[in-house]
Amino acid sequence: MGARAVIGTVVVVGVLVGGAYVADGFARGEAEDRVAEELRTGLDGLDESPEVTIGGFPFITQYLAGRISTVNATAQEVTVDGVSLQDVVVDLEGVTTESPITAEDARMTAHVPLAGLLEAVDLPLEVAIVDGALTATAEVFGLPLDAELVPRAEGRSIGIDIETFTLAGATIAAEDLPAGISDQLDAIAIPLDGLPEGIELTEVVVDRDGFAVTATGSDVVLERATAG
Repeated sequence: MGARAVIGTVVVVGVLVGGAYVADGFARGEAEDRVAEELRTGLDGLDESPEVTIGGFPFITQYLAGRISTVNATAQEVTVDGVSLQDVVVDLEGVTTESPITAEDARMTAHVPLAGLLEAVDLPLEVAIVDGALTATAEVFGLPLDAELVPRAEGRSIGIDIETFTLAGATIAAEDLPAGISDQLDAIAIPLDGLPEGIELTEVVVDRDGFAVTATGSDVVLERATAG
């Protein structure tokens, strides 16, 4: 084959490959828009379409196979059971292309501002973050009661554990508190039942002005259930 023929073949192959790349990119963009819109309409508390990025190449073969390898979605804010989740990042693997959209594996991270949480949940104490620690104050028999709290992941809710009690400046054990006080404190939990089916909280830590939360799950349904 002469040099001209070789060059011509390379040009044709390049045009075909380039066209396929452009077509694949177009289909990927259309799919990202579709997934974003379905997430917006299918999930409670998501008022605006999230930013969606589909990974893996080529996309078209993934779509035809009915399974997208990776999907990343980000949203500025999602409201779950009245609680604001901000800077939400969701990483999905093994996402189906047919309804209901499900993911084999899912991981979500978000920031939960304490101020918004206190507005959504009626807690029995004055709660604040002081020097990076979660604290609570109350009054017992006219004396100041201070408690150091630790948040924890509790399935589909944020639980609150009591680390220490200080009454009028003296550290005391929970069992020495007046009847009902320690029980009331131990019962503090913030439900997040509105998370997608199949996903649960795995980590909650104090962060800035609130909590940094992580949730994971398998076979996660990403659409709102419809009444039958």
